[in-house]
Amino acid sequence: MGFLGKGRKAKARNNRTTIVAEGTRISGELNVGANLHVDGLIEGSIVCEHGVSVGRTGEVDGEIVAHHVVISGLLKGRVECERLEIVSTGQVFAEVVSREFMVEPGAQFVGENRRKGDEPPKALTHQETDADPEIDVDIIDGTLETDLPGKPNA
Repeated sequence: MGFLGKGRKAKARNNRTTIVAEGTRISGELNVGANLHVDGLIEGSIVCEHGVSVGRTGEVDGEIVAHHVVISGLLKGRVECERLEIVSTGQVFAEVVSREFMVEPGAQFVGENRRKGDEPPKALTHQETDADPEIDVDIIDGTLETDLPGKPNA
């Protein structure tokens, strides 16, 4: 019987939701072990083990790291998650790193979206090879002088 009680407590804990009510403003870092629903304003970072939802009156200005994120209000900053949903009233101006990304008609998204697990593209570099020899060019008395192998001076 002791095992059943432990299992129910753990399951009930996952069903809890922390609510930031409309008119509430929080600044700083928020670490949440349950779900989080935001109808107020959070400026800073949110780290959540479960889901984060930003309601129609909610605003997050900062970073969200969570499993599942649903935006009905406003997000400015960065989000890293498994699944991001922007519903028709949602506005996201952010860098997004997610496995799944859904945008409903009417929603706004301005930013960068990368698939979670993909490496960012590597910067291109130029390496000198025999195909790209260094060429010296001089203009002497109006005459073009080069040191191209096998090419006469112009």
